[in-house]
Amino acid sequence: MHPQQIVNLLRTLGRGRGWKDSTIGTYAKNDSALVARLDGGGTCTLATASKIIQWASDHWPDGERWPVDIPRPIPAREEAE
Repeated sequence: MHPQQIVNLLRTLGRGRGWKDSTIGTYAKNDSALVARLDGGGTCTLATASKIIQWASDHWPDGERWPVDIPRPIPAREEAE
Protein backbone atom coordinates (compact mmCIF):
# COMPACT_ATOMS: atom_id res chain seq x y z
CA MET A 1 0.00 0.00 0.00
CA HIS A 2 1.27 3.44 -0.90
CA PRO A 3 1.12 6.27 1.67
CA GLN A 4 -0.80 8.41 -0.84
CA GLN A 5 -3.65 5.88 -0.70
CA ILE A 6 -3.88 6.47 3.04
CA VAL A 7 -3.83 10.24 2.48
CA ASN A 8 -6.68 9.95 -0.03
CA LEU A 9 -8.62 7.73 2.37
CA LEU A 10 -8.20 10.13 5.26
CA ARG A 11 -9.02 13.21 3.20
CA THR A 12 -12.19 11.55 1.88
CA LEU A 13 -13.18 10.79 5.47
CA GLY A 14 -12.32 14.36 6.45
CA ARG A 15 -14.48 15.86 3.71
CA GLY A 16 -17.40 13.73 4.83
CA ARG A 17 -16.94 14.77 8.45
CA GLY A 18 -15.95 18.39 7.82
CA TRP A 19 -12.52 17.86 9.43
CA LYS A 20 -9.18 19.47 8.55
CA ASP A 21 -6.11 17.31 7.90
CA SER A 22 -4.68 18.13 11.32
CA THR A 23 -7.90 17.04 13.02
CA ILE A 24 -7.94 13.76 11.12
CA GLY A 25 -4.34 13.03 12.11
CA THR A 26 -5.04 13.85 15.73
CA TYR A 27 -8.07 11.58 15.86
CA ALA A 28 -6.51 8.75 13.85
CA LYS A 29 -3.08 8.59 15.44
CA ASN A 30 -2.73 11.47 17.93
CA ASP A 31 -0.47 13.13 15.34
CA SER A 32 -1.71 16.39 13.85
CA ALA A 33 1.01 16.28 11.16
CA LEU A 34 0.19 12.73 10.00
CA VAL A 35 -1.66 13.59 6.77
CA ALA A 36 0.79 16.33 5.79
CA ARG A 37 3.79 14.08 6.48
CA LEU A 38 2.40 11.20 4.41
CA ASP A 39 1.35 13.60 1.65
CA GLY A 40 4.88 15.00 1.60
CA GLY A 41 6.43 11.60 0.93
CA GLY A 42 6.65 10.27 4.46
CA THR A 43 5.96 6.67 5.31
CA CYS A 44 4.58 4.61 8.15
CA THR A 45 4.88 1.02 9.23
CA LEU A 46 2.46 -1.60 8.02
CA ALA A 47 1.14 -1.93 11.57
CA THR A 48 0.45 1.81 11.73
CA ALA A 49 -1.20 1.78 8.30
CA SER A 50 -3.44 -1.10 9.39
CA LYS A 51 -4.49 0.74 12.56
CA ILE A 52 -5.22 3.93 10.61
CA ILE A 53 -7.30 2.05 8.04
CA GLN A 54 -9.26 0.27 10.78
CA TRP A 55 -9.83 3.59 12.54
CA ALA A 56 -11.06 5.12 9.27
CA SER A 57 -13.44 2.22 8.72
CA ASP A 58 -14.77 2.56 12.26
CA HIS A 59 -15.43 6.30 11.74
CA TRP A 60 -16.43 6.33 8.09
CA PRO A 61 -19.15 8.92 7.33
CA ASP A 62 -22.47 7.72 5.99
CA GLY A 63 -22.92 8.54 2.34
CA GLU A 64 -19.22 8.57 1.44
CA ARG A 65 -17.86 5.88 -0.88
CA TRP A 66 -14.92 3.91 0.49
CA PRO A 67 -11.97 4.08 -1.96
CA VAL A 68 -11.93 1.05 -4.23
CA ASP A 69 -8.14 0.66 -4.05
CA ILE A 70 -8.13 -0.15 -0.31
CA PRO A 71 -9.87 -3.21 1.10
CA ARG A 72 -12.22 -2.04 3.85
CA PRO A 73 -12.00 -3.81 7.20
CA ILE A 74 -15.23 -4.53 9.02
CA PRO A 75 -16.03 -1.57 11.28
CA ALA A 76 -15.59 -2.47 14.96
CA ARG A 77 -19.13 -1.35 15.77
CA GLU A 78 -20.48 -3.93 13.28
CA GLU A 79 -18.30 -6.70 14.74
CA ALA A 80 -19.85 -6.07 18.17
CA GLU A 81 -23.40 -6.64 16.90
